Order: sequence, then C-alpha cells, then structure tokens
Amino acid sequence: MTAPGPNLSALAQRKVLIEEAVMAFSERVKRRFETEGRRRLRLLQKCIEDAEARVVALAAARIDPVTFLNDWVWLYEPRNPGRGLPAMLPLTLRPRQVDFIRFLQDLRRRRRNGLVEKSRDEGMTWIVIGYYIHCWLFEAGFSGGLGSRKLDLVDKSGDLDTLFEKARFIVRRLPAFLRPQGFSEKLHSKEALLLNPANGASIKGEGGDNIGRGGAPRSTSWTSTPKCPAPTACTPRSPRTPT
Repeated sequence: MTAPGPNLSALAQRKVLIEEAVMAFSERVKRRFETEGRRRLRLLQKCIEDAEARVVALAAARIDPVTFLNDWVWLYEPRNPGRGLPAMLPLTLRPRQVDFIRFLQDLRRRRRNGLVEKSRDEGMTWIVIGYYIHCWLFEAGFSGGLGSRKLDLVDKSGDLDTLFEKARFIVRRLPAFLRPQGFSEKLHSKEALLLNPANGASIKGEGGDNIGRGGAPRSTSWTSTPKCPAPTACTPRSPRTPT
C-alpha cells in the first residue's frame, strides 16, 4: 500500500487508502475464488472421464445439500467487475451459512416455521434457492414456494434480480449428469414455475397478497424486502369481557 501524497486533503487521503484496501482485499478474494474454480474444474473433468467418479459425486450431492452447494452451485454478482472480481462466482459456504442450511433442514424435519433476520449482501437468497434446487433435484414430489412482496421480484425473464432467474441460472450451470432426465427449460420452466419431469417435484412462485394462497407447499420461503408496506387501517377490537 502506497502512502498518499502530502497535497491531498484528509478526505481525499482517506478515499485513496480505502480504495487501495478494497483492491488488495479483492485480489485476495479473487485468488481464493480462482483456486476454488480450479478445484471444481478438476472435479468436473474427473466426473466426465470416470463413470465411477460421477456416481460418487452424484451420491455425495444427493446426500448432503451443503456438498451440492459447495461443489456445483454458481452465483452471479453484477457489482463484482468494479471490484476487480468476476461476475460469476462459485458459491462457497461460510460456517454460519452451513448452519443456516442445517437450520432449514431441521425446520422441515420438525415441520416448523422459522424466521431469519439478516443484513443485506449475505447471499441468503442464493443459498435458499440453491437449497430448493437440491430438494427439487433429489426429493420426489417436492413442492416448494418462493415469494416476494411483488410478483415482478419473483420472476421476470432475463432479470437476475428475480428469484426464478436465479434458480434458472443455477440449473443451467449444472453438469448434464445432475440435471433431471428429460428436463427442457422450454417445457418445464414457466413463469414462476419450475418442474422436474423425472420425479414430479416443483417450485412455485407467488407475489404480493397472493403469497400463501396457492396451496400448501411443504417448504415456503419469502425473501427479505428493503421496506415494509404501510399498515392498513383497521377497526379496533372491542375489549374482551372477563368471564
């Protein structure tokens, strides 16, 4: 890191230091992702060349969603090129994100509801969708729901800010041996709907006031929103008469 020149104002000096720190951090992150990308390429090449390795990789992905996410799921971050990083990155779960996956599994196992409070840019939307894709691939009859405050945030063709374009992005980048047999995006990926023709699994999307009114999927997730709708007027309830 170079020292700012003496003619720069204090604010300008601070900006220079921050920019250099960001770029240095970006270089470290870039090296880490390049190492992970090479590991994944080796894994893919081995699976392509060796049928036994392919069977083992498929079984490992089926057994554990964490393995599936860490080995096969990619995400897209459009702000990364400005930081010196590639826009498409391998998803690598941090320990707390692994805990989050276990939390989702536990909720489903115990048939409970759950709430997650998070800050922005933690990748939770990608992780939830990646987990849903795992269930969609490997659980016959799985029915999952993804929702947001507006339907335009659930699905809009070509818009990776929407939930279902993220899901399609993940599926498109899976190797052929992981994609469902007979799957065709044209036939099985509709607006706010993703179907698995091999096992009958589905992921459905809902937005706004329609969330939760389209049946009862086994797993339902709503992404956090930057602002909550204003409360509507309501008539106060009468005081309850003691009994």
